[in-house]
Amino acid sequence: MSTARDEICFANRFGRLSALDGATGGELWRTDALDDPGDIAAEAPPGVLLVDDAIVAVAGDTALSVNPHEPKARPSASATGD
Repeated sequence: MSTARDEICFANRFGRLSALDGATGGELWRTDALDDPGDIAAEAPPGVLLVDDAIVAVAGDTALSVNPHEPKARPSASATGD
């Protein structure tokens, strides 16, 4: 939850991030799913964290980050288990 932006952010196991309006619950934006979230996407729960002004998420064995000011830009991702 970003109280400064009044958004609630979620990640799913396929690397799709979405933000909901904190007041109405309506979807503000969402990203596309990752091309390949890794082999453990079905087993590992996704996670999301707000760090300064970046959204950092883990989906499967991939970590990714999104700038909430430009959520439609392709997420930067890297494998976490390499």
